[in-house]
Amino acid sequence: MASNKRFSRIAITTISVCSIIVGLYLLFMLFSPKLFSMLQKSYNQSLEGNENQLQIQSVGINTKILEGGEEQLENGAWHRFPERGNPEIGGNFILSGHSFVWAYTPWQVSEKSYFYNLKDVKVGDEVTVRWNSKDYNYKVDSVFSIDPSQTNIEDKSDTPIMTIYTCTEGGSADGRVVVVAKPVTQQ
Repeated sequence: MASNKRFSRIAITTISVCSIIVGLYLLFMLFSPKLFSMLQKSYNQSLEGNENQLQIQSVGINTKILEGGEEQLENGAWHRFPERGNPEIGGNFILSGHSFVWAYTPWQVSEKSYFYNLKDVKVGDEVTVRWNSKDYNYKVDSVFSIDPSQTNIEDKSDTPIMTIYTCTEGGSADGRVVVVAKPVTQQ
């Protein structure tokens, strides 16, 4: 009888400790994109190489810009509708990316959650794009949320703008966080 009570206490303690460890791990997973972007932000990474890249240093976003289909969301910022714009030709330069992707490790979550911190961008923040080996500078003009059905953010534009968006924290059915930036004129 005493051994059954002892076994029960050991089992309950073991389950409790394991539950706490799993809970802490999941919590770390949820916040890993924020933590790793803060580290990345402190390193002040610069754009380099020939790849097209997007950088918003104020929130630690630094990712490749990729063209192709929706599968590119797994690898960086997806350049949607290339015919509607880019830094060279103007128009509406539209970029989309994942805000949060579950994975096995916090590092994998952070690596795949390219736009996790997009919601933290502020009006006036600087955005740099490396496009065809040339850097283009933008300044954030507006930050807002919309319903998923509001696709007018992807409309053509006669004036050069960059539209960056991702899902809100509630997921793809909940809404979008949108950042609109305008080119900084070179002096």
